[in-house]
Amino acid sequence: MKVNIKKHTMMYPAPAVVASAYDSEGNADACTLAFATMCSHHPPAVMIAINSTL
Repeated sequence: MKVNIKKHTMMYPAPAVVASAYDSEGNADACTLAFATMCSHHPPAVMIAINSTL
């Protein structure tokens, strides 16, 4: 059976991702993530999950 697949953005193999942000005082912070995935193609968006151990 033939299956037509539409064009889409993929992140495979999944590279390491660096997520960064600024706090309210303007200080930068970053963390390295081992996994990220596409959650939207229009507009392009990447989904990550961060778990607090506190």
